[in-house]
Amino acid sequence: QLPGLEGHLPVTAGPSANSGYPLDAQWRAVRDRALKGDTEAVALLAFRESLPSSTTCCDTITATRFLRARKGNVALAVMMYSTCAAWRSSERVDDVISEPTGPSEQALAAAFSPKLLNATDKHGRPIWFISLGEMDVSALAKQGITLHMLIRRHVRLSEQMRIAVERSKEPLQGHLLVQDIGACSVMKFLRSRQFFKAQAQISQDYYPELLGQLLILKGPPAAKWAVETSKKFLDKDTASKIRLECGSSRGALLEYVSESVAEELLALLGESTSGSSSK
Repeated sequence: QLPGLEGHLPVTAGPSANSGYPLDAQWRAVRDRALKGDTEAVALLAFRESLPSSTTCCDTITATRFLRARKGNVALAVMMYSTCAAWRSSERVDDVISEPTGPSEQALAAAFSPKLLNATDKHGRPIWFISLGEMDVSALAKQGITLHMLIRRHVRLSEQMRIAVERSKEPLQGHLLVQDIGACSVMKFLRSRQFFKAQAQISQDYYPELLGQLLILKGPPAAKWAVETSKKFLDKDTASKIRLECGSSRGALLEYVSESVAEELLALLGESTSGSSSK
């Protein structure tokens, strides 16, 4: 498992392991809502009935995420989910969490090492912290780290995020992702642009509505250009969930989390936790 995940997540990573209730019970509840005139429930039932026979039905939370990602359009949601199911099969995504790590794990971890906090934000969402300061695809290539390895690690992280969100009290709220880009530079971003583009595409196409809020902290002067460039790879709804903060990390964090959680995140950011604003 990735650092910070021990004790938080189940061993299994199947796409229907979210609510703890059997699938039949979940869908019966949806039918009850539909009978009472709930339009989203009606669309969910249509989504389920429209899935190809070759595509395994999912749980209701996953179905809702895909339906909302396509603004309630059942046909588009079915197409999106079917494409995702085919991708999961071809890429062996259900095996990614249990895959053994190789000799390059230390270099990979230094560049891309997420941490799941044992806490939630003010909306009850799981909180993830990632430092991207060492993400430099060209430099990592010299250590034997390929783009494929980085993307595979991102898929593993996405699975861990998905499971954490599905185990939360309000899974449709997504998660809060805090990114530290203080050690990033324009040149590192440009050399790693292919990875960031692939990362954004995977998250958007195969893990829709999983992101509740992305808070990017310690942005250097050129960060606004890099973030705006990255947003071009995303749809407008996803892009609207991204916030860049180049000033006080403490002030931004306290809008989303409690004082104690903010202190923990500030420590991870390497900033003062004395109570004064970090610049």
